[in-house]
Amino acid sequence: MNRRSHRLTFCLALIVAAALALSACVPSEGSSVIRASTTSTPTDSVEASSLCSSTANFIQQSMDGRITGCFRVPDNVGQSLVVSLQAYLENSGTISKGPTTSLASSPHGNLTLTLSSPATRPGATVTIIGRYTSGSLATKNSFADLCWDGCRTGLVEQGVSLHWTGPRSFRAALTVPSTAWLEIDRGGVTIQPLVSGTYDVAIECVQLTSGCALGPAAAQTTIKLVAPSPRRCVKGRPCETLHLSASRSAPGDEVIVHGWAPLESIIGQPFGFDLSIAGSHAKSYPPFSSSRISKTDGFSVALSPKILTLTPDKTWASLGRLTSLSSNWAGPSSISPVPASSEIAWCSSTGPVLSIGSTSTPLRTSSVATTLRGSGLSLLPGAASTPRCATILVDPGHHASVFVGFDAAMDGSIPPVYMAGLYTNNAGDSWRWVPTPTGFTPQDFSGFETNGTQVVAIYFDANQNDDGFGSQWPLGSNHGVIETEVTSDGGTSWKTSTLNCPSVGPCAAFGPYYLGNCAMDGSNQSIMSGAPGSATGQWDKWFNTSWDSTLNGCFSQQLVTTSAHGLVLVDPSSQFELLQSSDSGQTWSNRSIPPIPGQTNPLPLGDVLLLAPTGDLLAEVTSPSSTYDELFRLAPGSTSWCQVPNVFDATKGAWFVGSVRVDGRDLLWSQVRSTNGANPPSQLHVLALSKIKC
Repeated sequence: MNRRSHRLTFCLALIVAAALALSACVPSEGSSVIRASTTSTPTDSVEASSLCSSTANFIQQSMDGRITGCFRVPDNVGQSLVVSLQAYLENSGTISKGPTTSLASSPHGNLTLTLSSPATRPGATVTIIGRYTSGSLATKNSFADLCWDGCRTGLVEQGVSLHWTGPRSFRAALTVPSTAWLEIDRGGVTIQPLVSGTYDVAIECVQLTSGCALGPAAAQTTIKLVAPSPRRCVKGRPCETLHLSASRSAPGDEVIVHGWAPLESIIGQPFGFDLSIAGSHAKSYPPFSSSRISKTDGFSVALSPKILTLTPDKTWASLGRLTSLSSNWAGPSSISPVPASSEIAWCSSTGPVLSIGSTSTPLRTSSVATTLRGSGLSLLPGAASTPRCATILVDPGHHASVFVGFDAAMDGSIPPVYMAGLYTNNAGDSWRWVPTPTGFTPQDFSGFETNGTQVVAIYFDANQNDDGFGSQWPLGSNHGVIETEVTSDGGTSWKTSTLNCPSVGPCAAFGPYYLGNCAMDGSNQSIMSGAPGSATGQWDKWFNTSWDSTLNGCFSQQLVTTSAHGLVLVDPSSQFELLQSSDSGQTWSNRSIPPIPGQTNPLPLGDVLLLAPTGDLLAEVTSPSSTYDELFRLAPGSTSWCQVPNVFDATKGAWFVGSVRVDGRDLLWSQVRSTNGANPPSQLHVLALSKIKC
C-alpha cells in the first residue's frame, strides 16, 4: 500500500494564541529539518532463528520513539557486523499542502468526524466520534486506520479498534504522536520534528473495500497541537540513538537493544522499523543515511548503525564424540523402528507397511474410509482405495498393535490436511479410532509417541491462545498442559491424561504438531522443557525453551538425549544448526559446524541433518545441480565434511528421498520413484551405520 510520507515542511508563521501555525511555505536555509546522508550503510534482513525466545519481533517502537528489542548474533554473516534500524519509505507522489477543514465523502454515505477536544498535546489520547449522516452500511468493520497530518503524507496508525455506539456512529481512540518522524521531501529523506500547529486528523478503511487505503480518506478534520520546543532532531540536539548490550559477542549470544528513533510513516509491526544485521566493511557509518530504490522510487533508510565484533564460539571439532542415547523427532514420523526388534514400520506411497529385512507386509486399509465416516474427516480426494499414511508407530509391548495417522480432509476440502488417528490389532482387517479427550475433536489429533511401555496420543488444543510466539506456554497447550490419551495394553483400554516428562532422560520434548502447509508457510511446533527440577516421568506444566520457542516441524528436527540432563537439538532449518544443553533444556548454547560443500545455511526444505549413535553428524542434501541426493559425514572432532559415495540412487529424477531416520545400528530412509501415476512405487532402505565411510 502506498502510504509512505512524501513531504512535510515547517516554517515560522504568525504567532496566534501562543501556538505556532503550520504552513506549506518553503523552508529557509536555517530550517531544523535533518536530511539523510546519501552514503549508504550495508543492510540485510535477519533470519527468524535469530529471534530471542521472549519476543515476537526483533524490535518494538513506542509512540514516543523509544526502541527496545533483542536478537541472537547470526552465525553466517562475517567477523564484523553492522547493526542498524532499517525502514522503507515509498514515494506516494503527493506533497503535503498544509491543513484543511474540508470533509471527504464516504463511498457508503456521508461520514463526519468530530473530536473530543479541539486542541491537544503530544502523547495525549483523543476520542474520535464518527457519524454517518445518510446511506446504508454494508458492514461494520471492527478496525480502521487513523491518519495524522494526512494519510498520504503523514503518520498512519493501523488497525485501530472501532467501538460502534449506534447503527451509524462509532468511537475510536487516536494516540497523538509525541516525537519526530521520517518522510520523503524534495527527492530525499528527512526527519521532521513535531512542533505546534494545526494538523489533519483523518480516517480510512471504515468500510473494508478493495483498495480502501489507496484513495482519499473517508473523512477528516483538524486539531490544534500545542507542543513544547523539540528536544530531539533539531540542529544542535541529539536525534537517533541505538545501544547494544555488547560490542563483542559470539554467534548465538543474545544482545539487548534499546534506543530512540523518529517514527516510521506507518506505525506498528510489521510496517515499523526492522532490525538490520549485515557484514561490515568499515569502522563507522553515517548516523542517518538513505538510498533510492529504483523499482519503487522509494528509499531504504538506515539509522544509528553500530559495529558488533564477533568472537569465536565452541565448534563441533571441540566437542569430541557426543553420546546419543535416544532421539525424538519433530513433525510426523513416517519411519518408525520397532524397539527390541528388527521390524520397521513405515509409510509407503500406498499405505502403512511392516518390514523385516527384505520382507514387507502392507497393512490392509480397505476399511479406513468406513471408519472415518460420520467424523467430519474423510480420506484425501483420490485416496479412497489407497489411504495416505503420515505417521506410524508400533506398540513396544504389543507388536500386533499398529497406530497410524492417515492424511485426511475436513468436509472433503484441503488445505489444511489433518491426521486421522487410528489403530489396528489385526493387520488392518479393522481400524478403530483413538479416543479423544473431552472438549476435543478428531481434527485435534497431533501424533503418537511412546513413553516407556505406553503409547501416547497427543492432542493440539486449538481453543487456547497459547501461540508459542513470545509466550512461555507452548503452542497447542492450555497454559502448559497438553492433553493426551494413553494405552498400556495395545489399545484395549485408554486413559485420558496429560503429557508427562519422558520416562528416561531430561524433561524435554517436542510439543503438539500444528498441521499446516509445508510447501507454503510450514507447520509450527514448540520445543518444550519442564519446570526446573522436573523429575523423569513426572507430570508438570511445560514451558517454551529459552532458545527456540517454535520450530518449523516440516524439517523434522532431532532432539537427542546425551545424558541424564544433556540434550542436543539438530535443526536444518536454522542458521544455528546444532544446539547443546546440559541442564535439561533450560538453557542452550550454539555449537558451530563447518559448512556442507555446495549447500546453503540454513538448508532448504527436504534436506536432512541428524546425529547418529556413532557420534557422526550426517547430512542428506540435494546436489548443487538439484538432480540427485548426496550423503555427507562429519566425524567427531572433524573440521570438514566428507562425501559418502553411492548411497542414494543417482539416476536423474528417478527417485526422491523421503524420511531419513537413525536407530541404534542403521540409517533408514524411504525413496519414492518419480512417475506420473497417483501411487508411485516406494522402497525402504536400511544401511548399517558401520558402513558409512568416505
